Amino acid sequence: MPKESYIRDSDHRAYLRLVKASGGYVREYGAWLDMLSRCYNPDDPDYPEHGGRGIQVCDRWRDSFEHFLEDMGPMPAAQPPLDLTN
Repeated sequence: MPKESYIRDSDHRAYLRLVKASGGYVREYGAWLDMLSRCYNPDDPDYPEHGGRGIQVCDRWRDSFEHFLEDMGPMPAAQPPLDLTN
């Protein structure tokens, strides 16, 4: 399977519509792409632990970023790391 052949053009268009309409879901889209890559891209370093073991993404999520986002919701806001102070 060629790299990124598991991503449909309609999902990229859906992502662009979501970004425009909602102020952006860049982190969520990246998480969705990473999930698909781990499960379907043999060139992904994490594939052996996911797709290589037969782990798959449900059709609803595999076929649509919008469904993934609808089910999972936005990621929590990034928190700054805890630092030691003197």
